[in-house]
Amino acid sequence: MDNNSNNTSQKSNPNLDDLSQGVPEDMKLDQVPSDIAELPHVVTQPLPSDQNPSNQGFGVGEFSQKRRGFKVFPIGLILFFALLLLAGGGLYAVAYERVDLGNKNLQKSIASLVQGLPFTPKTPRYVLEKAYDAQKNVDSVSFNLSVALSSGSFSMLGLGSIDMQFMGDLDYRDLDNLKTKLNLTVLKEFNMDIISINDKSYLRVNKVPSLILSFIGISNDQVSPFLGRWIEVNKDELLGVDSGISTQGATPSMEEEIQKSLELILEEKVLSNLEMTEESLDGKKSYKFHFQPNSELFDYIMEKLSEFEKNGSKPSDYKASEFLKDLKVDLWVDGSSFYITKVSMSTILDSGTGYSSGGVINDDPLSILGNSQQFDVAIVMLLTNHGKDLNISAPSGAEPLDQFMKSFESMFVSEYNLPSF
Repeated sequence: MDNNSNNTSQKSNPNLDDLSQGVPEDMKLDQVPSDIAELPHVVTQPLPSDQNPSNQGFGVGEFSQKRRGFKVFPIGLILFFALLLLAGGGLYAVAYERVDLGNKNLQKSIASLVQGLPFTPKTPRYVLEKAYDAQKNVDSVSFNLSVALSSGSFSMLGLGSIDMQFMGDLDYRDLDNLKTKLNLTVLKEFNMDIISINDKSYLRVNKVPSLILSFIGISNDQVSPFLGRWIEVNKDELLGVDSGISTQGATPSMEEEIQKSLELILEEKVLSNLEMTEESLDGKKSYKFHFQPNSELFDYIMEKLSEFEKNGSKPSDYKASEFLKDLKVDLWVDGSSFYITKVSMSTILDSGTGYSSGGVINDDPLSILGNSQQFDVAIVMLLTNHGKDLNISAPSGAEPLDQFMKSFESMFVSEYNLPSF
């Protein structure tokens, strides 16, 4: 038994007896077994950062930074919008005259910028200034003016009212060669055309009231040959003398007076009495101004306009409100072009009020109608074709005035056996 165990020990520990003589060759560490040497080579690669346990601490820090970033972003956004609203509120306050900058030009520029946006509301001042800027650049326009004058005294003539209509074109692109074309109708019984080009005018009578012809003893048949004929008239012939009237258009002084008139309208005491509304006119958006001044305000406006005349006339005690009563004015401005497209006015003329000359109106135009006469007046004017090319030219076949008068004279001479002049 002992012998067997000894033998086994010797077999399981070979060469142990030889250790005293050094490490056997087969037990040296540099001797790698052939089965291990033939194993494949394994290359170790680092794990991704999100799977590397050593980087787990960095992930927590990054998450914390992201959370802080998410908190800062909405705060910055809120501050941005707050500054934007603050700036917008400041511009709004300046544009709508809640704040006075003390610089009219700058304030007007800001108002024009803000109120010029399509979605912003418009103030009366802004619309009037835009209308003034638009109109002063217009050099041609078509007009249709209707005037109705009614009074109880007209009943003596068998009339309820006197209606007049003026239709035509005005071209002042060339200030040295003004052109106008006008058709005038009175009581629907009288009609004539007038064309004016520089210092020449052309007249044509188309219709004459039968009542007037019968009153002066002329029949329609006698007048018919003279109707529809163009007559050429020089300015001096029309007025009888050298008038000295300039044919030029708006002068710098006139433009200055128009500018002063606008400034007068924009005065707070006048502007505050203007009521502006939006409405559709001929299918287009328009701004309508309604003005109905009291007597005190109306007199103030007329006195200011009198000062603009610069004619050296002495101020008078005349009060415009005593002559023009219950004045109402409406004005329409196009919402896109800001052209003035319609004007209407109604008032009562009182001829029973006497006044001294020297004001805006130097003589009482109704004094010939007697005292205590009142007339209801209604005026409506439509304006179209702003700045368009209008066809205004001299008519062909126009005969001189003296030639026409000789023909008319010969008719009277032959009809009534009058001596020739």
